[in-house]
Amino acid sequence: MMLGLGEIVAVGLAAYRVGHMLAREDGPFDLFSSLRERVGQKTWMGRGMHCALCTSFWLPWPLLLLWLWAGLPGQLIVAGLAAAGVGLAIHGVIHAEQ
Repeated sequence: MMLGLGEIVAVGLAAYRVGHMLAREDGPFDLFSSLRERVGQKTWMGRGMHCALCTSFWLPWPLLLLWLWAGLPGQLIVAGLAAAGVGLAIHGVIHAEQ
C-alpha cells in the first residue's frame, strides 16, 4: 500500500510531537521525565531518549504500522498527534523570534 504525501506528513508530524514529549517534557504525572531518568544516558537507547530528533527518527515506524494496520482508530490517533505536532511547530516558530 502506497502512502500519499498527506499521510507521510501526518506521520512525520505525529512522530515529531511524540518525540518532543518523550525527550523534553515531563508528561502527565512526570511519566516522561521518570522514564528518561530510569533509562539514564549510559546506553545508546538512554541517550536517544533525551534527544527529540533521535526519537523522531525511530517513532515513524510504529506510527506507520498503526496508520496502516489499525484502520480508522489508528488513523485518528496519528492525526490527533499530527495536529498537536503542528501546534508545537507553530509554538517553536513564534517563540524563536523572541
